[in-house]
Amino acid sequence: MNLSRAKTVLICTFLALNIFLCYQLWQDQGSGKFEPFGQKEEITKLESALLNAGLTLETNLPRGTEHAAYLMVKPWTFSPRELIFCFWEALEGSRKTAPEIKHAGRSAEKGWEDRAVYFFGRHELIVSRAGPAILNFHFKEEEAKKIYTEEQARQLVSKIFFLHDFVPDYTTSDEKGKVLYFRQEYEGCPLYAGYISFSLFERHPSVQFYRLEVVGFAEQKREVIPSSMALLRFLERYEGSKNEESIVDFSLGYYTREYDAQRWEIPPVWRIRLNNGEIYYINAFTGNPEI
Repeated sequence: MNLSRAKTVLICTFLALNIFLCYQLWQDQGSGKFEPFGQKEEITKLESALLNAGLTLETNLPRGTEHAAYLMVKPWTFSPRELIFCFWEALEGSRKTAPEIKHAGRSAEKGWEDRAVYFFGRHELIVSRAGPAILNFHFKEEEAKKIYTEEQARQLVSKIFFLHDFVPDYTTSDEKGKVLYFRQEYEGCPLYAGYISFSLFERHPSVQFYRLEVVGFAEQKREVIPSSMALLRFLERYEGSKNEESIVDFSLGYYTREYDAQRWEIPPVWRIRLNNGEIYYINAFTGNPEI
């Protein structure tokens, strides 16, 4: 009889312990006050590093274990004439009246010698082999007060078929006006290397975009470094600024510089975006900065 009672007590004790541990784990994952061993030390280290860097964290760090693989990409090939017709159709609402296209040769601006310039209607398209394309809108004097709104900008992007895999990312503003940023996506993963920046400036709005063609993911997945470790690696190298800045976005995706290559692979990165517009990328496998 005593043995039976002892078994019952032990079972109840283990059951209560399991319930408590599950509740503690749930609290930790949800913003509760319970923390696993070592987390307090990590938080203290992060707080100290942020303070020394003059930064505040205005967003939540992603939690949990992430796994990712390299992403294979290649340049997106296009015809400038086809781009012009697509933009013309989106701007004018019809493809029946083709614009007169004038090829003005190479750009005269310093550092842009490899870019070709095309004029169509009142607009200008600048393209390059291994870099972003730029569409400049030129309004007539009597249309000086016409400014593209955010909704009009999004509608224009939605009308261009080769931009359908871009989604709104974030918006910045200054005395010149607003800039809407879009990012490319592949199978739900942010591809920060592909982007659109839509400048909503009076009289001279413009669109700058760069697109990649995705081949696919590599077969092998690896565990990525935790967001807290990536933040520490970033803070170790961050030089700071005169003003106190804040981190407003911390997210996982893919990034690469613009290359003049046939095919290459992109590692996953942690993207760190500051409120002053600065963006940093930390390799999610090595912890090194992607420049």
